[in-house]
Amino acid sequence: MNVNISDLTSLQIFNGFFTLIFVLISFIIGLRILLKYFSLKKKVYITVGLTLIFLSSPWWGRSLSFFSILLFGYAFDPPLYVFLMNFFVAFIIVSWIYSFADLIYPDSKNKIFIPYFIISVVYEVVFIILFLLDYEFIGQYEGSYFDFSRKPFTLIFALFVLGSALITGFIFAKKSVSSEKPVTRWRGRFLLLAILIFTASVALDLFVFDPNYRFIIRIFLIISSICYYLGFFLPENIANRLSK
Repeated sequence: MNVNISDLTSLQIFNGFFTLIFVLISFIIGLRILLKYFSLKKKVYITVGLTLIFLSSPWWGRSLSFFSILLFGYAFDPPLYVFLMNFFVAFIIVSWIYSFADLIYPDSKNKIFIPYFIISVVYEVVFIILFLLDYEFIGQYEGSYFDFSRKPFTLIFALFVLGSALITGFIFAKKSVSSEKPVTRWRGRFLLLAILIFTASVALDLFVFDPNYRFIIRIFLIISSICYYLGFFLPENIANRLSK
């Protein structure tokens, strides 16, 4: 639909801008982790990098639609918006659970990964069927250029992914916090902080539709991205200073 930047309120512009910043930061961090594969030749860097990239996928519709408005005066139509908002959620849990199992429980990797993979495939198949029948089985337009709500099917799966990511992320971060190396401990603390902030932000985003609160949620998402960055790339000299 045709929408100019002048048609947006100040709050909608801020929401769109900060959502775009969050998505860009997630892409940069994820890509940097992914590229480590080429020097270290460990597949887990690919899946961890993809996890960080797909972690922002529920906001791709908002950020890309805002970017499209800025460049072309065009906002995404509801079906495309709803598709981007929900389709890639399964990719988050598949790439993350593979990474988690490979790093923490390598001997039980298949037992942990396969059930999540099957559930995710079922979700994607049902998602495509419902989407082709009527996109409103997946999500609903809330009357704003950037506000769409999930229907029960996608909401339940999003909560499943969120809960799984919280539990496994906590276990992963706890392992790092228990390390004898200061840099690993501090990275674990930042990862734990990132997980907690991100989980709280997503939970609020799923159920709170007031644009004033959504603006605050975007800021917290950006903070969580910065914490994720420090969780993976905190320099050793800074960690040593923090340990003093």
